[in-house]
Amino acid sequence: MGFIKKIFHKKEIHELLDSAAELLVKEEYNLAAEKFNHILDYDTKNIKGIYGRGICEYYLGNYEEAKNDLLTVSKTEPNHSAHIYYYLCNISLIQRELDEADSFIDKFIELSKEKSEGYFLKSEVKFIQRKYQQALNFCEKSLEYVPGSYDSLILLARIQIALELYSEAEGTLINIIEKNPESAEAYNLLGYFNFKQNNYTDAESNFNKALEQYPDYTLALYNRAYLRYNQDKYESALVDLDKAYRLDESLIKVKLLEIEIFKSQRQYEKAVQSLNELIDNKPEYIDAYFMRASLNTSLGNIEDVQKDLSELTEKEIDNEKYLYILSLFEFENNNLAEAYNFIQKAIKLNDGNEKFYFLNGIINFKLENYDSAADQFTKVIELNKEEPRAYFLRGLIKERQKDIPAAIDDFSNAIVINNFYYALVHRSMLNFQLENYKLALGDINDAIEVKPKNGKLYYLRANIYRKLNDNREALLNLEKTIEIENDFTDALALHGYLDLEIQNYESALRDFNKIVELDKNYNKDINQLIEYASNKIGNEI
Repeated sequence: MGFIKKIFHKKEIHELLDSAAELLVKEEYNLAAEKFNHILDYDTKNIKGIYGRGICEYYLGNYEEAKNDLLTVSKTEPNHSAHIYYYLCNISLIQRELDEADSFIDKFIELSKEKSEGYFLKSEVKFIQRKYQQALNFCEKSLEYVPGSYDSLILLARIQIALELYSEAEGTLINIIEKNPESAEAYNLLGYFNFKQNNYTDAESNFNKALEQYPDYTLALYNRAYLRYNQDKYESALVDLDKAYRLDESLIKVKLLEIEIFKSQRQYEKAVQSLNELIDNKPEYIDAYFMRASLNTSLGNIEDVQKDLSELTEKEIDNEKYLYILSLFEFENNNLAEAYNFIQKAIKLNDGNEKFYFLNGIINFKLENYDSAADQFTKVIELNKEEPRAYFLRGLIKERQKDIPAAIDDFSNAIVINNFYYALVHRSMLNFQLENYKLALGDINDAIEVKPKNGKLYYLRANIYRKLNDNREALLNLEKTIEIENDFTDALALHGYLDLEIQNYESALRDFNKIVELDKNYNKDINQLIEYASNKIGNEI
């Protein structure tokens, strides 16, 4: 009877395998997984059953279960190993276990005939690890096997942009678009490339083309929103972010940019609402609790702050991360000594986290420990040379310490990375001090392109034109300043002085009278200027 039962089970297992395989092809993974589990009820060591269940678990997003099954098969069935290591590498990439992914892909390359796919994955792993030169080498190797591979060319362009090989990146992207004129990915990358080059007009055009090809392309929506945010086009940026988030609620950076826009507009209640949505969808994102606590502190919602802090203490988080959050909270509440103590403890537990050193630098900066702050920002740069804020803040320290060449170098690095707005303004002011007026003008022009509605920028540009003896342009810029900020007394004063020089006494008188209305104590000489302009008008009459 045992022999007959074994034959019966073998036949049933065969039928179940056929049925499960058919469901797998149809992408009905839940039903297929049930079939494979049924097979394993009969035979716990059935390799095809374990393999099939592992593939189902992979596509169902149950990655640990998938990994266990696939590793089991790899140990007993070497013929399946190449394909299995491909899946294992993808699982490790999803889980951000990059060293593990690297190891799995080495085995895939060793066992597989699909060398192009193997080197492509190897390149992708190195790209995520920010080992861009290695990524470039493996990507080029992938293209040696399949020269026209679309995925490899897209990755190649991303790597070239990261390595600042801009002419090569542009050539790669144009080549992709010529062969694939409907490539939303290529247009999006070309837009990002334009953005890095400060070519905002072409950047927007290419993001638009990407979205024409694929209207639900969340990355292009985010990139266009970020571009518009940098141009102070907040409302249109929010429209893109809202659509991107409705398409994919897992996109944390979309919500973070939305929150940043609301904060820029001082719409703190809306920022809190956005954080509520983010926390509802991603309760494991610890930083959001701190951000909400910080905003509620500003709004005076103390009970809500206490709720967030209580929730943080209940969550299972790494000690150093919790210390970092506590330090941030104390810093936001201007308890600098407490903030400093917490961040020091966090760094002792984890000395490789750039965020810790950045916060430590900010705290030391606030405490006016400038040398220590500069050391912390230097540490950030050692860990991440692409962090423009660290260069800018270290430059700010050098500026305060009167080390102007070092300050200009740091501001320049911040500008090279992403046209960092504040670095443009400060480098312009330093060149103004050094009487390098044309260099100062170039930077302030770039800053105005980034933030065209900032009246103070036009005031700075007016002063530069004044030094270049171009009073006509100086007056035009002062008029723009006053149009944006009609209570800007220094701009009104300079406009009045220039009016006196060109004998436009009525305009000068209006400027000086406006100053007195705004600030009676502005300058004791203002009354004399009013009297002077009035006398000139009287004499003309």
